[in-house]
Amino acid sequence: MKEEEDKMNPSFMDGFHYFVRTTTDMNFSLSNDVIIMNILFIVFSIIFIMKYRSKSTVLLNKVVILLVIQQISLYTWYMFNDNIGLSDGLPLYLCRITMMSLLILIFLNKIDTKIGIFFLYAGLAGSTAALLVPDLDKYNFPHITNFTFEIGHMCLFYISFYYLNYIRQSLKVTHIIGIILIMHLCINMVNGILGSNYSFLRRSPSIVGMNLTENQSFMFATTVVILLILISRFIHEKIILRQSEFSKNSY
Repeated sequence: MKEEEDKMNPSFMDGFHYFVRTTTDMNFSLSNDVIIMNILFIVFSIIFIMKYRSKSTVLLNKVVILLVIQQISLYTWYMFNDNIGLSDGLPLYLCRITMMSLLILIFLNKIDTKIGIFFLYAGLAGSTAALLVPDLDKYNFPHITNFTFEIGHMCLFYISFYYLNYIRQSLKVTHIIGIILIMHLCINMVNGILGSNYSFLRRSPSIVGMNLTENQSFMFATTVVILLILISRFIHEKIILRQSEFSKNSY
């Protein structure tokens, strides 16, 4: 019995070390199956939340707990990864900021405030974009960053879409633009100090396929984020609220 355990332990530890490895894979590739899975998740989540309101409310609490676990797991791995420093390990990307902010707002029961609505819009926009066009770290499956990326953005989508079904007020366009500009200016100050590229404000991601200057990258990233969040606002006002206006449920 002991010999069998000794044989199993190295295998388990090898698998664990591989799962949390810190050396990127040169042959990294993203499977199309991941995008298909994400599309199916988005579709089924929308149907489930809008059709099965009581069940979706019960599931919400589990999703929030799962997001907390995801955040702890990811940043614990960052802490023990010598290859990640202040220039790339801070939560200064839109989705990372939104995940933390929504968890705090849910805990404080302030989700229906102006800043709460903004982050719900940002969560819906950011998670949808991330799930449809995944920008994974260069680690082949299975790896902790694969799981935290998928789980984090799936939880973010579910939470954002769920709460937007019950919030009846919207947010002014000027407020959205103002919050994004202030946020991006603050992040870019950090970028200037650390030499980082948080929120792609200094260098556009390779998927853009354009060689932009720093100022152009800032304007491009800011414009894209504004447009995506305004689309979320439109979906909330013109589609979600119309579909759920006869519901008497409240969160």
